[in-house]
Parts: sequence; C-alpha cells; structure tokens
Amino acid sequence: MPCHIRRTSSRGWGPWVVGELVLPASDAASFVAADPLKRSLVSGRAGGTGPVPVEGPGALAMRPVRFRGEAFYGLDGEVIVLTTERHVSELATEPDDTELIAARLRDLGFPDT
Repeated sequence: MPCHIRRTSSRGWGPWVVGELVLPASDAASFVAADPLKRSLVSGRAGGTGPVPVEGPGALAMRPVRFRGEAFYGLDGEVIVLTTERHVSELATEPDDTELIAARLRDLGFPDT
C-alpha cells in the first residue's frame, strides 16, 4: 500500500520517506522505500537492502494531519503513530486505507494507546 513514513532518531524527526507498506496475511509488516538510498532513514541503520520491518510490539495512536508538509493525501487525513520502546514512527497513508492499515497493525501487536 502506498505510504510515507518517518521515524525519530537521536536528532529528532527524520524526513518523510516515500514507499510501500507491506502487510502480509501472517507475518510482520514491513516498509519498502521507493528510493533504496533512503532505506537507512527508516531503518535507523546504514546499509542493508530489502524491506525494513515495522518493529513492535508497541502502541498505536491516530492523529489528524496538522501541516501541509504531511498532507500527502489531503488535509483531512489521519496519520498513524506507532510508539515502541526504542522509537516513534509515523505513517501517512491514503485516507481510505488508514483505518484498514491501523486494524492490521493492531492485529500485529500494536494496541491502541
């Protein structure tokens, strides 16, 4: 599913990275960056190839789009916020898909906060 993702680092929020969120039927979710050179911005590690696992367990929250810079799919959308022990990730998705993606992530170990 089309998705923009960003995560916290020791320097604060990283940039939004464009790609695809992969939600398999029976395995952990992952993210594939459209630009492989930006993979490390999502994984937090230099190098590597392939999908970046969406780390869990953690907590899931939803928040409204607040700024034009995150309104990739319109100002009336919502952003999924995943909080783990190590970092926070935000996912901006198509408004019609946001609740479906949130429900799937809940099934994968991200209960609501």
